Amino acid sequence: MKRIQYAIASVALIGNLALIGSGRSEQESPSYYIRVEAGPSFGLCAAIEPNPIIWDSAQEGYDAKLHTAPMVGLEVGVNFCDLWSVGARANYRSKFSYCKKQTPLNSATNGFLGNKTRFFDLDATSFILNLMINRTDNPYCALTICKTTLAPYVGLGIGFARTTLYNFHSVRADMATLGTFITNEVGSIMSPNGMNTFAWDAQVGCNISFCSNISLGIGYRFFDAGRFKTNNYLVDVLAGLTTPIVVYPWCSRLRASELVLQAGIGW
Repeated sequence: MKRIQYAIASVALIGNLALIGSGRSEQESPSYYIRVEAGPSFGLCAAIEPNPIIWDSAQEGYDAKLHTAPMVGLEVGVNFCDLWSVGARANYRSKFSYCKKQTPLNSATNGFLGNKTRFFDLDATSFILNLMINRTDNPYCALTICKTTLAPYVGLGIGFARTTLYNFHSVRADMATLGTFITNEVGSIMSPNGMNTFAWDAQVGCNISFCSNISLGIGYRFFDAGRFKTNNYLVDVLAGLTTPIVVYPWCSRLRASELVLQAGIGW
């Protein structure tokens, strides 16, 4: 709750500073824009929190870096002046992948699988209300060369994210010989699980304007989608069971560093 309060207070503070810094905001009519964006979303370490009673401990632990996922987004908003704008943005990040090889420490744990590799995939859809500071009319902040303007921007956004964890399964490392074929055995599987969480992001970058209504941009964004977790039951495939076993879910947090490429049009 404190994190949400701090984020809201930060957005309000930036908005107040923007109004103070723009002496022309009351005289100018607002303009509108639509912007598309794409880029890689580099998942940070997933600090998995398993319950040791159910999930066997491993020498390597459970933490692993989430693999990079492609990100796409669409934003529509209002430019209130040359100083600041407010927009609503939707982003989709597809398939952050988790893969962790494990050497167990305790064979007495329920559901012990021996040496194994655990997998899951994670998608995230976010909806963010974004405030941007982008000064294009100040010679100390913007650079104009041959009718092309380079202007830095900073932004802060809050909203919510829908995370969906799926394809959760564990694969044993010891080989099972079936006739002339050798295959790895899937030890357990788990149904998908989705949840809604508070999300926020912060970004900084540079806009490149070729004319009054067309611009490109490149920047860095830190994205925090909040906590996600697995389902609370799985199926032990090796034991031949079809009835789910109730377990403690894995809990973690989705955070990512992103390279953002943008293209926008205003009117």
